[in-house]
Order: sequence, then structure tokens, then C-alpha cells
Amino acid sequence: MSCQICQAPDREIWPPGRGPKLASTGLGGNFIGLDFCPTCSQFWAVAAHEPYASFPYSIRWPFSEGDFVELFQRDMGDILHDWHQGEVNRLGPTLVGGDSAAIQAHISRSGGLEPYNNYRQFNPPNLLALLGRA
Repeated sequence: MSCQICQAPDREIWPPGRGPKLASTGLGGNFIGLDFCPTCSQFWAVAAHEPYASFPYSIRWPFSEGDFVELFQRDMGDILHDWHQGEVNRLGPTLVGGDSAAIQAHISRSGGLEPYNNYRQFNPPNLLALLGRA
């Protein structure tokens, strides 16, 4: 059964301005953090996209708080940003209705540069392998 607030586990992504009010764990930095749903405690990785880091996308975090910290500490969050970008690239195009409209508004505001990083080659990291579980 899906959480009535964040809709986990059925929902994997929230585009800017569409997600529920999440609570911060205080973990992260470098424009990426780990938040959680105050109702079901599901973790969400939240990263802000340009312009001006004004467009936060929330991606359901499939691992533990400790895993987030471990990966963040390796390179100040670059791995997490790359994973998050891969999830936005994978999940964003599947959204419909108001969620899709929120992404289209972001694309329009960014001049087409965000949120899909259309102008660079992109290969998201395998977090399971990095955590030694693959």
C-alpha cells in the first residue's frame, strides 16, 4: 500500500513544486540532501537543478542513511548527483499530467538545458557495485 503523503513505494520521483513536504535528515551538501517522509519514513534524495538551483527533484532513495553518507563522503556527493541525474533521466519522461507539466516548465525556464543534461554524455553509476553489493 502506498503512503498517503509521499506515495512510496509506488512513486519514485517528484518533480519541482509537486512533491509533499519532506523533513530533512541534515545529511548531504553540495546541492544534494537526504530527506524523509514524516509519515512513512521513506528516504528521498533531493537535488536542486539549474537555473539558480531553484528546481529540486526528489528521487526515492532505495538504500539506508548510512549508505547515503558513505557515498557522499567519497567525493562530496558527485556520485550521488550522477545517480540522481540518471534517475531523473529514466523516470522524468514517464510522468504525466501536472508532473509532466512541471518538468516542461523547468525545461522552458532553463532554455532546454535542464533537467536532462541534454548536452553531455551521461552514464549513471551503479550504486550497488559502489557499495560492494553487486
